[in-house]
Amino acid sequence: MENDAGIYLWRFARWVIPLIAPYTPPRTEIPPERACAFVKVEIRSSEVPGAGNGLFALERIEAGVTIGEYTGDIVASVFKGLRLRNKDYVALTNDPALSIDAFHRPEAMMRYINHHPQEEMRNVRYRSEGTRKFVETIRPVEPGKELFADYSAIYWRLRGITPRATESATPSSAALSEPHSTQAA
Repeated sequence: MENDAGIYLWRFARWVIPLIAPYTPPRTEIPPERACAFVKVEIRSSEVPGAGNGLFALERIEAGVTIGEYTGDIVASVFKGLRLRNKDYVALTNDPALSIDAFHRPEAMMRYINHHPQEEMRNVRYRSEGTRKFVETIRPVEPGKELFADYSAIYWRLRGITPRATESATPSSAALSEPHSTQAA
């Protein structure tokens, strides 16, 4: 009986996967006001070795300021595993069935925010509101400083990495974030 279930599952998957694997949500342009709404930032090489690009403040940003929205393609969880080869630019939302995939959206500025292992270096956090995710400062950021977040222990565990003692032990400010950029963008 156990083998029968496996056979049926295999037959179902063989029939369904070709139908859904090529699925790509319709691409819409990201309005500039959603990319980085209230502050001036720029993309350049990260201060974190091996992280690729990072996002840097061009002006002083006070604590508690929403600097932008994490934008990208909304991906249903059923498609996520099939469609995503690179999970480094994916952010979970409050809806467990949906994620935000910014991999194919180099214009999505918030995807360039990197994780920093030292808590005192982190200056932004992710805030989820339904299926949207925003980035806000948790302390003042001086001009020229890179924006760093906590990707959360879940981000690292999903990649088979055990967080170090300096990493978060629970999903906190990242709100189950699985953003992006530990690789060059």
